[in-house]
Amino acid sequence: MRNPNLDEFVKFWLANFESEVPKIPTKTNELSVTALEKMRMWKGGALYQNLFKTSLDSNKLPADLQLRLEQNALWVEDMQRLRDHGWEAEAQKIEEAKRKFEQQKFEKEIAASQERQKLQQQKRDAWQNMSLLERMHAEQITPEQIAKNRKRYGMS
Repeated sequence: MRNPNLDEFVKFWLANFESEVPKIPTKTNELSVTALEKMRMWKGGALYQNLFKTSLDSNKLPADLQLRLEQNALWVEDMQRLRDHGWEAEAQKIEEAKRKFEQQKFEKEIAASQERQKLQQQKRDAWQNMSLLERMHAEQITPEQIAKNRKRYGMS
């Protein structure tokens, strides 16, 4: 029976190494650390996952993780556990979604900051275009300031 990962493994090996293509590994200890890391990065980790993942029906996955995998409802906190059980492509999907979320959050913060700066600039421009009387009228004087000024200038 033909291994469904044969073509992809050969493409991966030829693209990354000059040595002879080995047999398709079934365990991570059959490849060097360098080869494993390159495979993790190869096309989103799909080949790594296909070769080394702990299958759903093996009863070797933590039950909560297995349930979320079956329901396709993974959590950000599952990322490392997925990697520990060979589900590299799924972990990378979570990582990418997290990165996009953080990028969107950052962009929203930038937009809010720009809006605040725009409002502040409009206030400054309006203030600079006011006459002295308009500025005096715009500044509200508190009763404490009135009392202080009366005392300062000898008014009762």
